[in-house]
Amino acid sequence: MASKQNADAPLALDEIVPTKDIYCRWATRADIPAIAKILMTNFLTFEFHDHFCPRRTERQEEFYLFVLARVRMFFVRPSIRMMVAEKLDVGVTGQKAEILGFAAWDAQGNENPINAEWTRESQGWLNTTEQKLADAEVLYHQHTRNTVFDYALFNQARQRLHDAYEHDTSFDNNLHLQFLMVKPEWQKGHGIGHRLLQWGLDVADKVKLPVVIESSLAGYNFYLRHGCRLLKMIRIDFVPEKAYDMPVVVYDPR
Repeated sequence: MASKQNADAPLALDEIVPTKDIYCRWATRADIPAIAKILMTNFLTFEFHDHFCPRRTERQEEFYLFVLARVRMFFVRPSIRMMVAEKLDVGVTGQKAEILGFAAWDAQGNENPINAEWTRESQGWLNTTEQKLADAEVLYHQHTRNTVFDYALFNQARQRLHDAYEHDTSFDNNLHLQFLMVKPEWQKGHGIGHRLLQWGLDVADKVKLPVVIESSLAGYNFYLRHGCRLLKMIRIDFVPEKAYDMPVVVYDPR
């Protein structure tokens, strides 16, 4: 008769389930490719880009280069900080980190104390040079390599969105959530988006600044559940058959 397997027998090292931790931290330059990949994946299904980049799904390699250049540009802007949500698996034989999502916060306004602090931190010739190089990369892609994105229509749409609040002096100083993106497989039931958003809302509560967000249709109810209110619906109709109203929402603790 075969002996009964000992349930208390020691496991092989690679059989030990790693300890998992999910946390938020400020992004570094090394995170830029992972951030760009998450952003591109979400943009593939974002209705906004149907109007400027209809071939992005079939031309994903070029679309990624477009997104990568813009992530680099945003990363080095003095008023912007990117935050990532990261999962760390710590095992006996090593550890593995994975970025699950990210947010890009833009502190706007000359009387915004966060803008003053972030801009001060970004001073110096090296940071200035990096900003110029990032801007040059975007221009280079736009004028020499781009066959997938309509910059002119995008700029028109962006101006429509900004007009929803830029002419209201009560929003001169704000936290603008430029991006909040999570890997599709981590979007529901894990609280990743909540963690990334809540950081900004908590800061806004403390410094009494409004938060401005141009929301996707999928994200609209998510922001409402976090205390945001609709400021205005903006018509996006550059491709008439795909026209829709894009929500601009605000969180205002003042």
